[in-house]
Amino acid sequence: MLAGQVDPLTTGMMLCEVICAAQALSMPELAREWTDLMEHWRGGAAFGGIHGRCRVHRAELLRITGPCDAAEAEALTACAELRPWMRREYGWPLVELGMIRLRKGDLAGAEDAFVVAERIAWSAQPGISLLRLAQGDAATAAALMADAIAHPVDIPWKERPPSGDLRAAPLLDAQSAIAAARADLQTCESAARELARISSQFPSRGLAASASLAQARAALLRDEYADARRLALEAARTWAELEAPFESALARAALPAIATARGFSGMRPGAGSATTAQRAMPRTFRRGWRACPPARPSPGRGPRSGVTEQCA
Repeated sequence: MLAGQVDPLTTGMMLCEVICAAQALSMPELAREWTDLMEHWRGGAAFGGIHGRCRVHRAELLRITGPCDAAEAEALTACAELRPWMRREYGWPLVELGMIRLRKGDLAGAEDAFVVAERIAWSAQPGISLLRLAQGDAATAAALMADAIAHPVDIPWKERPPSGDLRAAPLLDAQSAIAAARADLQTCESAARELARISSQFPSRGLAASASLAQARAALLRDEYADARRLALEAARTWAELEAPFESALARAALPAIATARGFSGMRPGAGSATTAQRAMPRTFRRGWRACPPARPSPGRGPRSGVTEQCA
């Protein structure tokens, strides 16, 4: 591809698809390598929407590694560059923008991006369900996620896995987190089992870490603290080695909850554990991922500006 034997459009699209596959496999280390290659290549050869596609990949990686301000800037620029070239697929950069804003704590901005993406028939899951959880509506989050898993959007797109387990994996990861917040042991265990099955089929350390964290959440709800701690530490170490500090902090957030939950010796399995975990998570995130501070609105800017002004 890079030897000039393929035209620039084909080269750009092929590079983009390799990176999309790496992201679907939860392999940020491979996605980073190919994104760097695409970034170097596009300087003199890319044209049209290829520049915007490369920016979306860069935004995806910055969301994982931080800082989130840089990720949001890349996503907004990608929206501006891709709008003339995409129709339904324009939801791809919009959903990434929403995920970045959700991670920053800009809930209004995240909803703005997700709503616009949904309007053009691009699924905003699992982002919209995680947003409802962050807004305190765990019941709606659980219902939306259950529906998304039971009735996947059957629209072809090359930016995401077309079907099957790799498409389900991020939904199951989100379902695990939502179920833990609701102390729904049955759903949490079911999501953990499915993630473990999926991770066993692909050589992906990221998928394995997601499965370990889901299993840790289920173990915490069962008051199996030793297993929960071991699994959470395993997930945290893996994500740290993959240079994914937010995901590593997410796994570490279970540790203070486990330590505190040991004091609830008189409770039935699961009682109090999930609540304790959710209380611990925001503090741990703030301590563990300083590269991505909470969003602070700029003077004169409303909370919903950004998508509607630059992208919608």
